[in-house]
Amino acid sequence: MITKWPSDEKIKEVLEIAENADAARPLSKNADAVDKLKHRLCREILIYKHTNNLSHEEIAKILGIGKTEVSKIVNYHIDRYTIDKLYRLAIKLIPDFHLDIAA
Repeated sequence: MITKWPSDEKIKEVLEIAENADAARPLSKNADAVDKLKHRLCREILIYKHTNNLSHEEIAKILGIGKTEVSKIVNYHIDRYTIDKLYRLAIKLIPDFHLDIAA
């Protein structure tokens, strides 16, 4: 049996689609403190969403943002947000949220 592999052009096309897809992004092994903090803030929002069994739409309504933005946050697209933006959203969602930072 002969396996037919996709062309280099098709592979490149699929990789480009995957890179721009809305999927959870892992934290880089060499992430700096800023990215680690942003990742943690996204994680807290995601935990709240799952703990309270809320949809993207329900979270979006609470936070006053679009469902697409919720998707980006819960999928750890940290490059799109600043720490203060994520922190403000976490506080809005979880009023008693506390962030401990070691100096």
